[in-house]
Amino acid sequence: MGTASELETAGGERVCPLIDSRSGSPVPRSRDDYLGESVRRMYQFVPTQVWSTGERFAQGKQLVDTKVVLDLETLKAYVHQA
Repeated sequence: MGTASELETAGGERVCPLIDSRSGSPVPRSRDDYLGESVRRMYQFVPTQVWSTGERFAQGKQLVDTKVVLDLETLKAYVHQA
């Protein structure tokens, strides 16, 4: 759970090289390619709650997944450490 919004100009500087590095044949673009009248947009997602699928159990004829809530601050610390 969280909120999504259009990526601000400063964030695009950081993100464009990351997008290029994921592609087998990158097409280098700058943040300007995602601003103004461009049809391209970048969005950012800021989580407020994070969970993982836990155990699955049968309830009648259906399988039900459980939800294990994860500590968001611990995850943030781990990501920024890497």
